[in-house]
Amino acid sequence: MGMFLRTVMKKLRQGMFDPPKTFIWPPTVYYLPRNYRGQPYNLPLIELETRGCSWNIENGGCTMCNYGGQGRDLPSEILVAQASFALSIVRGSPYIHLVPIGSFYDEREVPEDARRKITELVRDSGFVEYMGTESRAGFVTEEKITKTVDILGNIQFEVGVGLESSDDIIRELIINKGENKASFLRFYRICREKGVVSATHVLLKPPFLTESEAIDDAVKSIRWSIDNGSDYVILMVMNLRKGYTLTNWLYERGKYKLPMLWSLIKALLDLGEEYSKKVVIGGLISSETMAISAKNCEKCTDRILSLLSMYQYTWDPDYLEEAWEYPCDCKERWKELMEMRDVDLPDRILRYYEEIALELFGRDWWNENKGWIEREVYEFERVG
Repeated sequence: MGMFLRTVMKKLRQGMFDPPKTFIWPPTVYYLPRNYRGQPYNLPLIELETRGCSWNIENGGCTMCNYGGQGRDLPSEILVAQASFALSIVRGSPYIHLVPIGSFYDEREVPEDARRKITELVRDSGFVEYMGTESRAGFVTEEKITKTVDILGNIQFEVGVGLESSDDIIRELIINKGENKASFLRFYRICREKGVVSATHVLLKPPFLTESEAIDDAVKSIRWSIDNGSDYVILMVMNLRKGYTLTNWLYERGKYKLPMLWSLIKALLDLGEEYSKKVVIGGLISSETMAISAKNCEKCTDRILSLLSMYQYTWDPDYLEEAWEYPCDCKERWKELMEMRDVDLPDRILRYYEEIALELFGRDWWNENKGWIEREVYEFERVG
């Protein structure tokens, strides 16, 4: 368990809810390029404003995430009203994702009565055929899933969870996820037994990793997810959110760079068709809280993004190949990034920890706490 990162994240989150930086009305709706039943489709993603992710509120949250919310409980009536309003916005869309800021199955964030009424709204909409939502894996139980499935009836249901990385050290000591792989294996089993589609979020380029390490970790994590039961994977390309995240804090100090789009394409190609056909791309389009997204250079970024969108719309691998073969000088710079090496990951994590601690807490704090922080890093086991 990453106690140092939790301490850091709580420090960085100070002021996040005073006042809240996001708003209840109107509920956020944006659209993702997808392919639904063999046809190009703009998938509406509805974000319900809630109290916020409990992991964030209680433990500082994940290092790249700004899922803040209001920081206080919201009445169920407000949550249901948001869902009702959002459904009127996306009226006629057969495939929707309706997600809270954190976890649909966290009772503190979405109380059971609100969850039931929201699910009933979807069922009674008359146009939804497929509903997706998101949760931390630990909140998903057979009982909760059964209740949702029973309400939805013939509507296909999907739940997405954030693995981020199958590497325990990366997931806990870099991302501060707070969930082991056993939680995800249990989640896959529940979904399989209940006929629910399981989706897994994998992150491309967490902090502290080199470009080549980031690609390798994403590929390994995608394969692990699918091999262990995930129906598909959402490859989340790292982006920067407005304030209150460690990635943004590092970026502002020149200690983090977003992945280049070449790395995204390389990861998809390295997977091979057996796996890549079960991967969709996330993180390039998002809500208004996204400040900067991954890119190449000014000459090729727009063209590469358009080809990636066409790939998402059509699943035609020729678009991916065309993007990879697109001639641009910045690919040489990317190749140089791919050649960069660093010290072993535990040593590197400790180096970053020291730099972070010195600025946030000071030299005296670091000297007093260095011992247990070193033990946390060097004695951490990849336990699954």
